[in-house]
This record gives sequence, C-alpha cells and structure tokens, in this order.
Amino acid sequence: MGLTSESRRQQILEAVVDYILEHGVGQLSLRPLAAACGTSARLLIYHFGSKEGVLAAAMGLLRDRLSAAVGSVQRTRPSPRALLLDMWRLALRDKSRHAIALLFEVLTLAMRDPAPYHEYVEASRRTWRTLIEGVLPRTLPTARRGQLSTCAIAALDGLLLDLLVTGDVRRTSAAMDLFAREFDRLSREARP
Repeated sequence: MGLTSESRRQQILEAVVDYILEHGVGQLSLRPLAAACGTSARLLIYHFGSKEGVLAAAMGLLRDRLSAAVGSVQRTRPSPRALLLDMWRLALRDKSRHAIALLFEVLTLAMRDPAPYHEYVEASRRTWRTLIEGVLPRTLPTARRGQLSTCAIAALDGLLLDLLVTGDVRRTSAAMDLFAREFDRLSREARP
C-alpha cells in the first residue's frame, strides 16, 4: 500500500529540513532540493505551492521542534531564569546550532525581502514570546510581560549570534547566566 498524499508531504518535508540544515537557504533552488529529497520540483510545488511555501513549511517544522523541546523544559522548570538557561543549553547542542544558524539566515532574508517571510517571522516570534511569558508571574501587567519577553528574545538572539560567529561558548554562556539572573529579578518586579 502506498503513502497518502499527506504522509508523502510530511516525508518530503522531513527531507527538506535535513537538506536546508546542511545547505542553508541563501542559494536554495528547487531542482537540486527536489533531487536531494527524492522527488521532483513539480511535486514540491504541488505539496507546498511555491519555493517560499517549501521554506515556510520547513522553517515551521523546525520552529515546532525547537518550541516542543523548550516547552517540555517549561513544564518542568517554571522559573524565568531556569527557562532561559535551559533554552541556552538546548542551543549549545550541535544539532540545535545548525537550526539556529538557519533561523538567523531566514531572519536576514526577511530583513531584505519581508513579504515571503513575514508569516514565518511573526509566528516564530509569537511562539517564543508565548513560551517566555508562560513562566512570568501572572501578577505582572500584560504590557510588562510583553516587554520582558521581547527583551529576553533580543538577548537570546544577540548571544546566540555572538556564539555562532565566535564559537566562544564560555564567554557567551557566562553572559547568558548573567542575563538570566537579571531577567529573573526583573520578572519579580510588579511595576510596569
């Protein structure tokens, strides 16, 4: 019995993710991608609508994988500091580093040409804000929760970019620990 269209789409999507983790997306072309995934460019278009659709689906799957890993941490460690440090430890894994480098590559493309990547960027940022806000005290005003989650994402982005560029795990990890302690303190302040 053959695969259903949806299971074939999922199988192709998994192969696409593997391919772009290894090759990036800057020079992504459908024919080489399709050949590497054991399909055709025509079937990629059938399943995903366009090259941008392929990329959006692959990045969505990566985002879902990362948020599931972080979400499992969130359920077991409710403090803001613990969540940030666990997110950092997750980022230090070799497999995660490739995914994070790819996320930065897509964010760079989105700065140059926002339209194809807008939906992905918005969904990605919303996912991370929701995860972080989930460990903040419920007594904080909504605006403060949004400010803190935005600040945490910006700090994580900056430290992760520094780590990817320099490879200096020790220095960037120490900076992350410092930020996480301060973030924990700020999250306990009830004023806006």
